[in-house]
Amino acid sequence: MINNTPQRLAAAGAAIIVANSQLPAPSHALSFPPPLEGLRLPSMPTVVMADQLPDSVSEPLSAPTLVAMGERITPDVIEQVVRSTVEVNGLEREVLNGKEVWAPSIGAGFLLAVGDQQLIITNAHVVKDGKVVDVTLADGSSVPVDLIGYDVLSDLAVLRFRGGNPGVPSAPVGNSSALRLGDPVFTVGHPGGLRNSVSLGIVSGLGRNAPGKNILDLIQTDAAINPGNSGGPLVNEKGEVVGISAMTWDGGDNLGFAIPITHALPIIKQIATKGYASHAYLGANVSEITHFALSELNRNGLLPDWASEMRPQKGAVVVNVVPNSPASVAGLLSGDIIKRVDGIEIGGDSAFRTTIAGSNPGTTVTLEVLRREQRMNIKVTLKERRSGGGPFLATIPTR
Repeated sequence: MINNTPQRLAAAGAAIIVANSQLPAPSHALSFPPPLEGLRLPSMPTVVMADQLPDSVSEPLSAPTLVAMGERITPDVIEQVVRSTVEVNGLEREVLNGKEVWAPSIGAGFLLAVGDQQLIITNAHVVKDGKVVDVTLADGSSVPVDLIGYDVLSDLAVLRFRGGNPGVPSAPVGNSSALRLGDPVFTVGHPGGLRNSVSLGIVSGLGRNAPGKNILDLIQTDAAINPGNSGGPLVNEKGEVVGISAMTWDGGDNLGFAIPITHALPIIKQIATKGYASHAYLGANVSEITHFALSELNRNGLLPDWASEMRPQKGAVVVNVVPNSPASVAGLLSGDIIKRVDGIEIGGDSAFRTTIAGSNPGTTVTLEVLRREQRMNIKVTLKERRSGGGPFLATIPTR
């Protein structure tokens, strides 16, 4: 298992809905101990004047600090995003006293303009049972909605106001491909039913992947993503949506992940027009080329002895091939090392997955493969894999 893989979905929310987001006042006044006597401040250091500094002191960097960038996320910017964010109220199946019941669930979503349509975007796992009651706007009013469709592979869902938009502004869209490590971002959501909660952080990582799904190149952030944040916007300092809050790391702190908006938009458009998403399907699981992966394949007789001594390199190694899949029909085998796709060098397993995911179903791609000591080209015609609902994969925990 890849260590940088997020393991747990940031669930759509608690079954208990908090009616008032303000915390109650303490039942009694807090008492503080009397100040300690006899304390002395340490002697102050000698002040060095600026003209006494040595000439060798370097000039301060002119680049803006992280604090300065974070200060540009003003209350006005946050208020604009909050107005575009909604609370998605639904029902989910739970077992109570041995019986299956419907319990309320809370997720987040935001309004997005796609062409001449105004859509509500959220996560598929927020509406996976297909029971969406309504959405609650920033002002507290509830509005009925219709579920257009959802895609469990990309964890995206699209809703629409029933009877037209009640005056909610669409959120502006940014360019998630331009994000850099350290960029300030913030989230808006409803963790634990605390409506319109805002959390500030930075971009902690880029290019993270989730297992068993087409959720690729996830944005990692230390801005809080908790149950109730799912489907809410991840926003840059300009107030532009750059990601969709999706999941958190199981057992870790300050490890949240969001779907990049530039990857999500094509899938959102598919769902909005067809009710489902269409993905290119290869049918081969690949891994990064590491000493461990190569030695394991060698131990199972899938690679020659010299391969276990290979240094980590660019490309992706095939771990297994699904029977009767396009990869199987084309002759791809476990242990094959994929170096190029259509003549373009593959940097790693993430880049390979992204390349396949970005291809159209029915496309024929040429894989340059290293098999034992032989290089060969294998042509694979990708099939269509529709995703418009159904149960989650076993590797994807529910709320």
